[in-house]
Amino acid sequence: MKKFRNIIFLALAMLVLLGFTSCKDVEESSFPPNSNDNLEQFEPIGDSNDNISGNDTFVFEYNTYINGIDISGKTVDDARKLLSELETDLMADYTCKLYLDDMQFFLSSSDISIAVNLNETLQNAMKGHGNYSLVFSPEDDERLDAALTNISNAVNIKPTPDSLALIKNEGAGSKFKIEHGHNGLELDKQSTKQLILSGEHDIRLPMIETAPCLNEISLPILRGSCKTEFSIWNKDRAYNVSKAASIINGKQLLQNEELSFDDCLGSRSKENGWKKAEAFTNGGLDSEDQYGGGICQVSSTLYNAALCADLEIPLRCNHSKPVPYLPAGLDAAISEGSMDLIIRNSTGNSIYIFMWVEDGYLFCEIYGEKFDDSFDKIELVSEYLDIIPPGEPKFYDDYELAYGETRLVSPAVYGSIYETFKIYYKDSIAIKRVRVGESKYKSHAAIYAIGKQRQQ
Repeated sequence: MKKFRNIIFLALAMLVLLGFTSCKDVEESSFPPNSNDNLEQFEPIGDSNDNISGNDTFVFEYNTYINGIDISGKTVDDARKLLSELETDLMADYTCKLYLDDMQFFLSSSDISIAVNLNETLQNAMKGHGNYSLVFSPEDDERLDAALTNISNAVNIKPTPDSLALIKNEGAGSKFKIEHGHNGLELDKQSTKQLILSGEHDIRLPMIETAPCLNEISLPILRGSCKTEFSIWNKDRAYNVSKAASIINGKQLLQNEELSFDDCLGSRSKENGWKKAEAFTNGGLDSEDQYGGGICQVSSTLYNAALCADLEIPLRCNHSKPVPYLPAGLDAAISEGSMDLIIRNSTGNSIYIFMWVEDGYLFCEIYGEKFDDSFDKIELVSEYLDIIPPGEPKFYDDYELAYGETRLVSPAVYGSIYETFKIYYKDSIAIKRVRVGESKYKSHAAIYAIGKQRQQ
């Protein structure tokens, strides 16, 4: 009996031992050791922008927030849907102010592309609970480049090189001055872009100073001039001379550009501020007061200066008879719509015309580039060439003149022909003579009245 009890006791002890071993195996299988192989399924998703919407089983831990929105217990897709409205609002709220002095510019999502790091923020939130924030930033694309181009067009200041300025004061003295230019300013687009992309929201525009192209300015030289005299006591004529000169004064002609004297002065009328003064009529036999009378002295003075400046004269008309203020052959008549003086700038650079009156004299000076080395001055000479006979007398019946009587109404006038030349000089020595043209002044036959009055 005692032996039987020992056997039972031994069997119970073995059962207890087996039960303890079994519990230990269960415990160890429920809590595996801290092994890298067994933790692979718990590694957090990286910071790349891989598409994470396919993770259907993952849910965010308790107390996980993005921009104050609770995404605890939600899947990635649910969290994305919940945050989509916030993403839109953040993009709409973006504003970047750019300024320079009193100019301001504002960029928004309607002007440039804005990116929100939603994927990256969701990936970070999958690592564990906490508070996370979405970050939005501009994108470097064509829209940003276009916006910066528009701003640069508004703020850029072009550099200005030195330039030649005219002094149009009436009278002798300096006619030109050199106005110094200034540097320009240009938007530094690359630096501005970097500031925007770095997240700055209040940016003073960085500018780059730009220098103008260097250009050498030389003062024009006097090429030709002319001076004529007029009566200051004939006030209306003197007024017209002064008015016409002031219109021409300061004219600049570019290379190959023409000046029409008639077009420059416009219509000579009372409404346009002209006054009546003596002008030739009836082929020079008579004269009458006309609006703008006296302007032919201005055109003639300009004509002489233009010849001395070696300019081309496509059109010039002489008067019907010589004028008192210039030698025969050197005048230039003007009649609105029928006679004109046209000069052309045939030099290689711009020319400048100055005209003014002073103490009963009319002055004209023409400036431009210097003559070529073959000559340094031009003088004008007009030579009598031939006479133009008046022709046979003319008669008409005068019924207020006693029958048989004859009365001289207009004496015969001999016409004349003059030939004009330009004399070129070098160091005060005449080197060539160039024919300018011919001027023909009209002749007029004598006119007689024959009496036809009948006796009562």
